[in-house]
Amino acid sequence: MFQKVRSEEHTSELQSRSDLVCRLLLEKKKKKQKKKKKKKKIKKKNFYFFFFNDTATTEIYTLSLHDALPISKTITVWAWDDNFNVAVMKKAAEVYKKTNPNANINVDVVSLSKEDVYVKLQTALAGGGSGLPDIVLLEDYVSGKYLNTFPGSFADLTDSFDYSQFLDFKVDAVTVDGKTYAVPFDTGATALYYREDILEQAGYKEEDMQDLTWDEFIKIGKDVTEKTGTPMIVEIANNKTTLVRAMMQSCGLWYYDQNGDINITNNEALKAAFETISEMKEAGILYEAESTEGRAAALNNGQVASVVNAPWFISSIKQAEDQSGLWRAVRIPRFANISSSVNASNVGDRKSVV
Repeated sequence: MFQKVRSEEHTSELQSRSDLVCRLLLEKKKKKQKKKKKKKKIKKKNFYFFFFNDTATTEIYTLSLHDALPISKTITVWAWDDNFNVAVMKKAAEVYKKTNPNANINVDVVSLSKEDVYVKLQTALAGGGSGLPDIVLLEDYVSGKYLNTFPGSFADLTDSFDYSQFLDFKVDAVTVDGKTYAVPFDTGATALYYREDILEQAGYKEEDMQDLTWDEFIKIGKDVTEKTGTPMIVEIANNKTTLVRAMMQSCGLWYYDQNGDINITNNEALKAAFETISEMKEAGILYEAESTEGRAAALNNGQVASVVNAPWFISSIKQAEDQSGLWRAVRIPRFANISSSVNASNVGDRKSVV
């Protein structure tokens, strides 16, 4: 049941995102045609176009050392996650080619780890732009860093799209001084995904997993791990930001306050997140994967019972066909001692950058 519903939803998401990227490519084509009509030669300026994904979100960012919408025979895309982001970009390239058979444009989708995307992007921008792609997928929570650190480097897309068609918080994340620099790609509404069969072995049913507190989750996790030998939850060993972000945002808090000032010292949600994750580790219910790919592999291999993540992570879960029908999704746990905490959150969306 779960697999069937998610499969249809995933197909829809792939199609909608493909349409979005195709629109970006068509916009480039329009700009090219307009330039041909101009007799006066215009000196090219350095612009970087980028589209962000929603909420930890990913947006697609398109970057170029030429005009806002450069003329190029090959469009290079940087993305991570072969099961979702990379697949969407490749699908978009196929759709664009079919709808524009005479366009002399090839799309090269480069699959990297998320960490490598950020490192390479930072290095290229800091170095003056050499080696940048045309399109890059980024998460919402890093958009401000690039927009503020490298002002003037990204293309103004304000008039290129009808941003009223997107959620306000997604657009706000990539808007500076009234100008919007990316296109929302998805949203990272968070869920707790768990293996129903493993929890049933420990005596737990679906109703036992509803609207939990983190204390209750850890208690169940200890029982499941003890009875089945399977760690309750997985996270990346040297980067537990998915859990931290989900926990903080369930309380309506972040690393910065609404004025843009750093919010660390008195951030009760951040403190509670660190304490909770430490408690999971000490209790032996936390499986620490070496990488993003290792986290997915641990789930596909049946080494862990659950994960907290966004809708796009379903594509990774579904890679294990022998687990079809065994997964369930429920609201994430909340902090019992923080009044603003709820059983819902966001772990960042992606945006497309052109």
